[in-house]
Amino acid sequence: MSPPSNATAPSGWTVVAQFYALLVSSEALGPSGNAGVVDMGINNNHTQMVGYTIFEGNKPTRCVA
Repeated sequence: MSPPSNATAPSGWTVVAQFYALLVSSEALGPSGNAGVVDMGINNNHTQMVGYTIFEGNKPTRCVA
């Protein structure tokens, strides 16, 4: 979705990738406060591919790739 008005001009606002990463991370970790994260190591030397497993109570509960 395009931003309203001329916000895409060089002097306008932008949303950086870290913002989207924060949204994904907060949703994946969840509200329990007991989540742990482990890198699944799926990138095979590709810098733009990652995968993480989220554990709660030593049990895998979610994956993010």
